Amino acid sequence: MCLFDVARTPNGSVKEYVETIDYAPVLTSCLLSLTNSAFTPSAPPFSSCQEAVTRVGLDATLAAVLSFSLFRQKDLSAYLQRL
Repeated sequence: MCLFDVARTPNGSVKEYVETIDYAPVLTSCLLSLTNSAFTPSAPPFSSCQEAVTRVGLDATLAAVLSFSLFRQKDLSAYLQRL
């Protein structure tokens, strides 16, 4: 299932989001990098996609993951290095 399909369902669960994001290692890596740097700088680092999605919420997760598609891969790497 595609992340867009999960986002379009009215009853999308955290489990469905996590499974979909985990299917793409690049998305998982980017989400963990972003959440570890921006959301909770003083908390212990997130170690899994499940933990990151649960702590920051579905809205923030969806916004972050969908925004990654706005960047080409090389631009995304440069952007994440600036965070």
